[in-house]
Amino acid sequence: MKVKIKSTGYKDEGFPKILKYLNQINSKQVIINLDKIDLDGFDLVFDNLKISNLNVDVHKDEHYCISTFSCSKPVFKNLLKLIRSLKKLGDGGHTFSVQINNKSFSWDGDGSDRVEEINDIDCGSGTKTFDKNYKLFTSSMNNNLTPNIQNEDLFNKLRPIIKESINNVIDDRIIPKSFINAINKFKQEYIQTVQKIDDDFPMLDTSSGLESFYQVKDMEIKDGKWTYTLIYDDYNKTTYHESINLVVFDEDDKTFYFNGDYAKSYLSDLKKDLKKGIKYFKEYNPSFDDNEEQRNNFLNNL
Repeated sequence: MKVKIKSTGYKDEGFPKILKYLNQINSKQVIINLDKIDLDGFDLVFDNLKISNLNVDVHKDEHYCISTFSCSKPVFKNLLKLIRSLKKLGDGGHTFSVQINNKSFSWDGDGSDRVEEINDIDCGSGTKTFDKNYKLFTSSMNNNLTPNIQNEDLFNKLRPIIKESINNVIDDRIIPKSFINAINKFKQEYIQTVQKIDDDFPMLDTSSGLESFYQVKDMEIKDGKWTYTLIYDDYNKTTYHESINLVVFDEDDKTFYFNGDYAKSYLSDLKKDLKKGIKYFKEYNPSFDDNEEQRNNFLNNL
């Protein structure tokens, strides 16, 4: 399977450095000592942590790296255990040593070393978000829409046929109508809310501990993906482009299936943020302070 991990820090430090070592090792059993000199430390023993085809893309301006590599599904699950352990010890600002088969690495918990995303899924800080999204991480093990074809020339010739076949399967059988209806229902509720509150930013995000309003644009389902854009009501109009794979290919069973839990978690978050926005405008909307009758009508119709 293909894996993509976003981490802060530099290419020759932190998690990319650990991945570089795992890309080179030949031994199957891997013994990892975390924070060996500290009483909070502990050991991890894995039967396999071998990865291959590692590539690290450095984004210097934003101080993060995107590491992509291949590994088996059991190895991916072992990596999840390792990442959770690193976050448990380090994300609170604790710097410690990581020894892998007696080779020592430093984890700068006081500085920049963080694993932020796994296969485009948020890890958060500490283990709370990681544990919440664990099922999403494991479901992403089947995120490849096309079979693994070793011969690149052959794959390029087959690409149009594969794409057409995937699209036909997606359109006809894979994505449940109930999910498409749920998306359309959300879009309708969103539009109605914008009209009622007369505000283009009805969504309220409080995940950071602050109130951040945003809007949703260009939502559509196409070619097995659910895409939309989030624009925040801040000075820079911060924008995020979301792309969720609704249909995934299971290489073991050679079948396509609907990535339901993953997709529904995104829809659930959007619906919660819309409800929080509605609640905010019901409780407080400065534009109606001078007109009690208008304000009451607004609240009654919301």
